[in-house]
Amino acid sequence: MSTPTPGKNYTVQSGDSLSSISARAYGNLDHWPTIWASNLNVLQGDDPNVINPGDVFFIPVLGDFRTTPKLASKSPDNLTLIIGSKEIPVTAARVIRTIDTAADGWTATIPWNPGEDVPVQPYQYKDAFVFLGGQQVVSGVHYGVAPQVNAQGRSLNLAGNSYTADAVDSTMRPPYEYSDITLEDLANELVKPFGIKAIFDDESGGKFDRVTADPMETVFDFLAKLAFQRGLLISSDIDGNMLFLKANTSSKPVATIEEGPDTFGAQGATEYQADYDGRKLYSSYKAIGQTPGGTSNEAVSKDKNVNRPRFLTFKADDLIDGEMQNAADWERSKRLAKALTIPFPVSSWYDPSGNLWMENTLVTVKSETIFAPDGFTFLIRQVEYIFEGGGIRAILSLVPPQVYTGEELEVPWG
Repeated sequence: MSTPTPGKNYTVQSGDSLSSISARAYGNLDHWPTIWASNLNVLQGDDPNVINPGDVFFIPVLGDFRTTPKLASKSPDNLTLIIGSKEIPVTAARVIRTIDTAADGWTATIPWNPGEDVPVQPYQYKDAFVFLGGQQVVSGVHYGVAPQVNAQGRSLNLAGNSYTADAVDSTMRPPYEYSDITLEDLANELVKPFGIKAIFDDESGGKFDRVTADPMETVFDFLAKLAFQRGLLISSDIDGNMLFLKANTSSKPVATIEEGPDTFGAQGATEYQADYDGRKLYSSYKAIGQTPGGTSNEAVSKDKNVNRPRFLTFKADDLIDGEMQNAADWERSKRLAKALTIPFPVSSWYDPSGNLWMENTLVTVKSETIFAPDGFTFLIRQVEYIFEGGGIRAILSLVPPQVYTGEELEVPWG
């Protein structure tokens, strides 16, 4: 029997299933939705459990472009939504990818008439995949459907998220205390019930002597608190796994963009607004708590850009000795990320090199509107891809890179 190999075609044999092909191709049967989504032009029905011997499947390379003859023939400006095993016609959609909220998401509007054969009934939790041009950007679940009717007819507003959403929403289950465990091992243990993995693109650090979860906190909140102590953010990869990564603060910017007709004025992006609220920041962030040995400890992280006496104290128990300062620095970083995020509209999904704008990359922006007339290099925290009216555009959520490093903050307004 031939072996399915990523990047090559494979002829389906008698007795094959998508799961068995996935297991032989990747060593993991959980990637069958990726094989299925990449071969919709071959499959004859809507049931992924039914495949035919003799069919020739393309076995995609995980993490690479998921192009198929059917998808590759579409315009780069096309958004493809697949739910269940069926392509769904979309009139408008938004897709969000981010570096620090663990779950990517999408919304879409589709025309609809009762009785139509579309797999979007409520509470079915079907697998859902989103492609922009030929590139898969979200793998996950269709969670929401909101029917509506007006003078133009009936439509459905759909919503979905990456598989990590279940870990973002679900609270911790026993046991609540873990000892002598690395962040990577702990993360994989906690996300396993959700059918996903914890992927680390950087070192996770040493073992925690002891960590204790609050039964009321979510799996994501618990892991995010520990990840911040190691200088890591939590995102999701295109297969819907939980991705632990460091902010990319030192690479070359993917582009330089200037405020003008190719940003605010193009593709209907005629309005723009940013919001800088000084009450979201503090001059001093104090972490207090106890180490597993019972020793009281505290650390302070200061923000020299806040010239008002504004103080925040928070609890940070169960830390390895010496990591209290990390907790203070990352509490500061979290708040900086929220307060200093700038939504910057651009007229395309693609950067000047023809690649999709992507989160966790750098971009230099020249804009008087955001107080950066001479240019400032930002980190892209989030990308929102917008498809509506037959056109495409994007909103880049920008932050100064230092918000995730603990270094002294540089801001465009000096």
